[in-house]
Amino acid sequence: MDNREYAKCYIAFLDMLGFKNIISQSICEDICTVFDNIKKPFSSAQLDEEHLITEDTIKALNIKVMSDSICFYIEVKHANALIALLTSCAMFQMNLLKLPTPVLLRGGVVCGDMYAKQDVIFGPGLTYAYLMEEHNAKYPRIILTNEVLSYARQEDDTFLTTFIDNNIIFRDFDAFYTLNYLQMLSRSDRKCFKGFRQKIEQTLDTTTDESIREKYLYLEKILKNLKP
Repeated sequence: MDNREYAKCYIAFLDMLGFKNIISQSICEDICTVFDNIKKPFSSAQLDEEHLITEDTIKALNIKVMSDSICFYIEVKHANALIALLTSCAMFQMNLLKLPTPVLLRGGVVCGDMYAKQDVIFGPGLTYAYLMEEHNAKYPRIILTNEVLSYARQEDDTFLTTFIDNNIIFRDFDAFYTLNYLQMLSRSDRKCFKGFRQKIEQTLDTTTDESIREKYLYLEKILKNLKP
């Protein structure tokens, strides 16, 4: 993105829920540990016999941290760009669930125009992702529309449809597609998954805060619908 013009990107705008409490109750070293979990999840990955998330695609994935807001973005021209971005977001959330005090994310993923150079990022795509996180996500989930998936499927319709639908997302109750990080966690780290499920039960058994209950009731519903 060296030219002074927009580039078409997949953009994820994520917000860490409850971060103000983390700031007020934790020392700087512990807060830094939270941000240590923001990383690209692999150097390269074989998705099937023909499709690979390459080193070039991983290098093209960018991460911008703005206090409790994190932006992942990558130009759409890179092979399997959307899968790389969604997988990175899922890994970030799963790592945050492994902390002594789990941290939940809420976010929106879009396909749109964006300018980025060094510390400067802006554009209608970034604004759209922020508004989706702010107004549509509502629960501890990372959402995208079918329009984004349709754009990605132009790259390889059969593969992307099968891999993303079977491994990364599900269609939620309000027709947004949602990152299926709890399903991914249940398959990759059973101990952490069991501990977080107990955290959900404990929270619902003890809190009367309606905002917190709403978030954890949503997560409880997702748990009940997970594939075995």
